[in-house]
Amino acid sequence: MENVNSYRKAALPLLICMICMHTAIGAGLRQYTVRDGLTTSTVSTVFQDAAGMIWLGTNDGINTFDGRTIRKLHTGDTLDPFAGSTVVNIFENNDKQLWVLADKGLYRFDRNTLAVDTFPGFTNEARITYDLSGEIYAIREDNFISWYHAGENVFKKVPVRNLAFDSVMELFIDQDHNLWVFTDDGNHRCFSIHYEDGELQLTSLNHFRHAEPLLWCFYENGSVYFV
Repeated sequence: MENVNSYRKAALPLLICMICMHTAIGAGLRQYTVRDGLTTSTVSTVFQDAAGMIWLGTNDGINTFDGRTIRKLHTGDTLDPFAGSTVVNIFENNDKQLWVLADKGLYRFDRNTLAVDTFPGFTNEARITYDLSGEIYAIREDNFISWYHAGENVFKKVPVRNLAFDSVMELFIDQDHNLWVFTDDGNHRCFSIHYEDGELQLTSLNHFRHAEPLLWCFYENGSVYFV
């Protein structure tokens, strides 16, 4: 991150909604409900993949929206791992596979084969981030930083001193490939990321501190916005 000036303090109103915008300017908005195919009226997360498909994480699995029709996602498994789950995060890494964080665990979903891989030890409280190269990092209740080892198809752990999961608000990777951990107690952390012999190495950098506790924050386009 370039310098402290890249942090911008903003009192932002929090508004959570799901909308579909028509391509024509001024065409208006349309509200979608269970009458349109949503399995439930509670939508926790919305993600649009590289192909334009919209994925809706609900408290009863996943719905998809192609711009016309909302459908419930059906996987290739006899027992749908997402059914009845509260899905809180959906993202896509560079291999075009979807990762899904739910209250029952972390999953990787192959849209071509409909196969689902399950990664144990995750709950919907986990903090997860990823970079453009497809590397995935997480903080779980065990107070370690976990990272995905693609060759072994497992998450490995790196110990970090004085890391308290309950205080973590946001986890992200900046444009300089540094891993940032923002907390509500002011113990913000920053680590440079590098690998030795295929294993993750984290080097602690100068911490960013603020005089007042943070209530909320997010990272976008090289800047952190916080309240």
